[in-house]
Amino acid sequence: MRLEPALPIVAMLLAGLADDGGGRDEAAPEEQNGRGGSRLRILIVEDEALVALDLENILREAGFEIVDIVDTESDAVARAEHLRPDVVLMDIALRQGDGISAARQLRNVPTQVVFVSGNSDPSTLAAVHALAPAGFIRKPFAAERLPAQIAQAVARPRN
Repeated sequence: MRLEPALPIVAMLLAGLADDGGGRDEAAPEEQNGRGGSRLRILIVEDEALVALDLENILREAGFEIVDIVDTESDAVARAEHLRPDVVLMDIALRQGDGISAARQLRNVPTQVVFVSGNSDPSTLAAVHALAPAGFIRKPFAAERLPAQIAQAVARPRN
């Protein structure tokens, strides 16, 4: 059974990164990654297999390169350190460990973290915000908007 990918989006990005709906450029990912035209390389960290496969299909069809899919904190850290993806799409609740702890361990890895999670209680959002991720996309996400949301999040200037 396939998950319905076009669910309405509840919220997109953390404070200061919200999509204003103002008709931003939605160029293809390879045009927005700042790497001279090469595709964004993405590591998916997601413990729900159907969601992970849905993310993979959506992003491959949009021109992103999926370097791996993992479902634990330790695998996320190990694969990100080894593969050096441009972006780590990070769920917060993982099979073992959690995405916030994994992202904290990736501070010295040249990658950008975009959280994709339905977990949005105030303490969790505060912990995520303290890590200054490239973005936070709330589940359920809108499949047709996801590639542009990721490209926009990683294209924003970082502090």
